[in-house]
Amino acid sequence: MKITKYSFASLAFSFCLFLFLSSGAMAQGVFQFEVESFDFGTVEEGDKAEKTFTFKNTGNQPIILSNVRASCGCTTPNWTREPVMPGQTGKIEVSYNSAGRPGAFNKTITITSNATEATKVLTIRGNVVSDPANDPKMTVERTTVALGKIKKGETVTYKISFKNDGKKQLQVHNLTSTCNCVKLAGRATAEAGQTQELEIVITPTQTGAFQDDIIIYTNSRSQGKTTIKLTGTVVEGSSSVLRNENSGF
Repeated sequence: MKITKYSFASLAFSFCLFLFLSSGAMAQGVFQFEVESFDFGTVEEGDKAEKTFTFKNTGNQPIILSNVRASCGCTTPNWTREPVMPGQTGKIEVSYNSAGRPGAFNKTITITSNATEATKVLTIRGNVVSDPANDPKMTVERTTVALGKIKKGETVTYKISFKNDGKKQLQVHNLTSTCNCVKLAGRATAEAGQTQELEIVITPTQTGAFQDDIIIYTNSRSQGKTTIKLTGTVVEGSSSVLRNENSGF
């Protein structure tokens, strides 16, 4: 078969085009991470679990990290913002906030870039445990409170002073009562060693002797709950008044 000058030129052009496209396809940054997942093991609740993932650009073009996103708000990433040149290193710093999150965790960090792997996923895991010795602890001076006489339908507010004898912040989450007539007027917190007031609202609906156990729930896992007994007498009455009482240290 005779090869014409036209055919030879066409083959030569095609070959050069192939080489050009191939070299363009290979001209890209390449991730090489030291590790792509990390296990923190046991983490004490309240501590921040931090890890720095380091990578090297083994490609022949700069790597630009356009976005790094964690799978939850409890994990905060920080990363190299400038282009990572060929042969240079970059990093992804990850911080997991364990406060109020006991138990096992498994989180991902998704990287978006112009590297050969346009999307890269890193993983952190561990188990958060709570040390009872460091828990907050609610202490109330009175576990029984005498309210005296209350008119039926009257709204009474009562302030209970409490102290945090623990080592971490105490948070009052909820309150329940056997009569369903006692509620929290608002949330309350206390730092370690601090004394605060918890305001409750009482609205009795039946006349006669009044006795109710209110259970206060906090973020203390070792203590669990605190019970206060309320006593008094509910009498008939048509007026609605607001009475402020205080039980303090």
